[in-house]
Amino acid sequence: MNKDIEKVQHLLFLWMCHYDKINYDTIKRYCEYLNIQFNLQITEHPAWTLFLPLFYAGNVDYCGSKSFKVTEPMMISHKRRHLFINKQPSIDGCKKLRPAIYRSEGPQNCELKQYTFNGKEILKHFPSVDSIISAFELSPKNDFSDLTFDNAPDQIGIAYTAFKRYYFVCENRKVVEIPNWSINPDSVNVAYQYSRVLGKKSNGNYDVEQRKLSVNSFRFPIMLYRVLMVASMLEGQCPYKESGNYIFPGISKSIVKELDRILCKSIRYE
Repeated sequence: MNKDIEKVQHLLFLWMCHYDKINYDTIKRYCEYLNIQFNLQITEHPAWTLFLPLFYAGNVDYCGSKSFKVTEPMMISHKRRHLFINKQPSIDGCKKLRPAIYRSEGPQNCELKQYTFNGKEILKHFPSVDSIISAFELSPKNDFSDLTFDNAPDQIGIAYTAFKRYYFVCENRKVVEIPNWSINPDSVNVAYQYSRVLGKKSNGNYDVEQRKLSVNSFRFPIMLYRVLMVASMLEGQCPYKESGNYIFPGISKSIVKELDRILCKSIRYE
């Protein structure tokens, strides 16, 4: 990550810590100010570069009505490794991985809320993307002339109007309306995953030998990203973005198996 951007992200995080919750429009304006103030030269949507990574990483969370708040500090552990979210511990050998995310090893005494991490068990509780889509509200829409389809030739999967109202056309031609971002920030992301499945496209690749998972970064579900990020970090690694993909080193095959179930068998094994 660009060090200047990482520094400004941390300033954005500290600014948000002063508020109980903040409307997204206010966050966007502050990101625009930071972009100018620190000459970051982000050409469009500074909030996408500065704020969204904090949201994806779990530093901040959605609290409804287009508002966000800083998440409660916590410690997440697996074996002898520990992650500290939103609180830097006063211990030697603690490594900063990202803004407000730190890692240490060995026994820890900590007053933060503590959680033991098991990525496979967490993902077992996630429904598959097709079942999520089928649970969305049915739409009476049967005229697709105003829709742009991700799978254009077949007119199946996710589609949207010029005003970014999202629909999903299932294989049986049943149409559901995708909940608005202000209702569920992950709903459109989930829809894109299943749309790729219907379009016979891959949602990711897993290198079995290197234990490295690569997924398309465009519209990847936030909750899945968080689980994979923590899993990678607790294996002594750190996820990164490369050529339009999120790369998660150190991911076990058992975690990928559950992810593949969630994404309807759309992960390719190498």
